[in-house]
Amino acid sequence: MSSRVTIADIAVAAKVHPSTVSRALRNDLRLLPATLNRVQKIAKKLGYVPDPVLSSLIAYRLAARPTTDHGTLAWVTGGPTPDWWTSIEIYQFFYKGAKARAEKFGYNLEPFWLHESGMTVKRASSVLRARNIPGLISAPQFETCDDLDLDWPRFSVVTIGDTLISPQLHTVAPNTFRAAKTILRKIKAYGYDRVGLAVSARLDDRIDHAWSGGFLAEQLKFYPDAPIPPFFIQEPVVPEVASSFWKWYEKYRPQAIITSGGYMWEFMKKRDWKSPRDIALAYLNLPDYSQKESGILEMPLEVGAAAIDMLIGLIQRNEKGIPEFPKRLLVEGVWKDGATLPNLLASKR
Repeated sequence: MSSRVTIADIAVAAKVHPSTVSRALRNDLRLLPATLNRVQKIAKKLGYVPDPVLSSLIAYRLAARPTTDHGTLAWVTGGPTPDWWTSIEIYQFFYKGAKARAEKFGYNLEPFWLHESGMTVKRASSVLRARNIPGLISAPQFETCDDLDLDWPRFSVVTIGDTLISPQLHTVAPNTFRAAKTILRKIKAYGYDRVGLAVSARLDDRIDHAWSGGFLAEQLKFYPDAPIPPFFIQEPVVPEVASSFWKWYEKYRPQAIITSGGYMWEFMKKRDWKSPRDIALAYLNLPDYSQKESGILEMPLEVGAAAIDMLIGLIQRNEKGIPEFPKRLLVEGVWKDGATLPNLLASKR
């Protein structure tokens, strides 16, 4: 049986120092591109396979020792302005979690806007490469996107959420399907007999209909004889949309509504309704513990951190480009009791 090919073997074949081989195998773009590519090709030709035990040891040492500067990672956004995403609280938390995690491992995370004046996709790839950026986080896009065509083979890439339809990349996201199922189970356990779902059609589409899918799947289990169809809120929320909502409400009379965002508050304000006095509410996408509402905390800080963990792993393994078999990591949300969904059974004890 042949012995394992080592870094020293590659160094001899490439006529470079072993430290240069180590850096090339980590995709360290501070090396000259010609050297990096030549060493990587020689390693592949020799059949080099990383030692998993050694890789684990290196990862442990990186985590344990004081951080050093490993360079910059890019937080890639599209949209109409460079900072449009900062107005969406959960996106801010994604970035905050990712940036803190990157800094822990010695990387800086910087926003990179694809629609800068004069910027083309080809130029964006060149700029990122010229800045020696080895890895990209494809942040949630302004609209669902199926034409993002960066020079993928040059970068390790992870995307957050489901707004990037094509290409299919390694993804980290909140477990939105399970969030809907968890909320419906909790509402059932709290003694509610009729439960509806009223969410933004646009947002449900952005997450591949995970909210409506989870709700409908769980509704078949708990309320098979009296299902309530979801109400999809169309945007912009003009008076006709509110009128349609109230027609839906009057027809099905849900005791509790699973929702997201501030749409329900707008509808209820027109009738001077309050929650939970007039209707109980549970939210699918609470960003943190500061809200008074009941619902699922999507743990966006953890989502951002997990995206960086995945990205650094790709960089260390020199895995670049569009993966043949994309991996998907889902971060579980956490139920949070609040003021908008009383426990009906507890109040009867």
